[in-house]
Amino acid sequence: MRLYLINPSNPLVSLVKLRESFWNRFRVWKPLSLMVLAGLTPRDWDITIFDENRHLPDYEALPRPDLVGITAFTSQASRAYELAAHFRGKGVPVIMGGIHATMCIEEAAEHVDCVVTGEAETVW
Repeated sequence: MRLYLINPSNPLVSLVKLRESFWNRFRVWKPLSLMVLAGLTPRDWDITIFDENRHLPDYEALPRPDLVGITAFTSQASRAYELAAHFRGKGVPVIMGGIHATMCIEEAAEHVDCVVTGEAETVW
């Protein structure tokens, strides 16, 4: 099974569009929750973590995943929904968590197959 865990591009802090420097590299929030979830996932899964604030991957050129997990702050919600639409359009189930999904459950549920509220580690 192939799992993609994605931290969407955040227009407020993305290093993809900003010139990386000593100071702005500290502005990017590391997707630590995705790393924890990867560690909790059974070992026979093929897991890839994408941090779009460091690099924007070409998802079309990558193998099709069996499941996608997305975390998002509200400033990342638009991109998270774009990603969800992309993968759901290919028949891939999408799970969304993070503070935006926790605070805007109904909105997030319109875009994904499953919404995780609170700490995902307790249900993963």
